[in-house]
Amino acid sequence: HFLNRMKKGVKIYWINFGGGLKLYGKLAPGETRNQNTYSDAVWLVTDEEEKSLGYFRATRTVGKAVIPNR
Repeated sequence: HFLNRMKKGVKIYWINFGGGLKLYGKLAPGETRNQNTYSDAVWLVTDEEEKSLGYFRATRTVGKAVIPNR
């Protein structure tokens, strides 16, 4: 579950086992999205200009990745 608390949109990428990025979509300001994934999957969140905002690692249980307002 991703929650964008920023005042601008963000991009969500899955980082594959080879280190490559796959864009899974964008989140508008205030938008939330449930994302199917698996344990230990790593996700990168960037701003619209591709600046890294943070990484999230999926857990075995349902979790929440909150992108804070900066």
